[in-house]
Amino acid sequence: MTWLATVRFATFVTANVFAIIVMGVSAGLISLTEPAFYYKFAALALATSLLTLFTTIPMFVIDSLRQGSFLSWIATELGWLTVLWILWLSSASYAAWTDGQIDGFFSEESSCNFGVFGDDDISSGCHEIKAIMAFAFLTWILRT
Repeated sequence: MTWLATVRFATFVTANVFAIIVMGVSAGLISLTEPAFYYKFAALALATSLLTLFTTIPMFVIDSLRQGSFLSWIATELGWLTVLWILWLSSASYAAWTDGQIDGFFSEESSCNFGVFGDDDISSGCHEIKAIMAFAFLTWILRT
């Protein structure tokens, strides 16, 4: 394997691991808030992570097993990874915007410091927002 194929494999694997993390955390946040409402950025992050997992794994496996297939074309891979790049950037920026709105509403100090509103569900939801935001930004940077 050449160094370029090794780097490509490492970025695919790392992006898929991050997508699994975002999928779990965003599904947890949706289940935490779903009886009353749900955050739209969490649904976007969940959809983006599922799209990443359901498309890049078969793309890489088919490319490894069969040379010259439609999924092996550079234009196909570049086009689809660009779509995923836009979706990851959208998920990360929407999570960051939501985090800024929540921090500005509850406290002016450090984030996730809610004072009298210090419920465990609120605190864990705040940390889940930050985890989604962090891993979505990391996946977006990795796709760049």
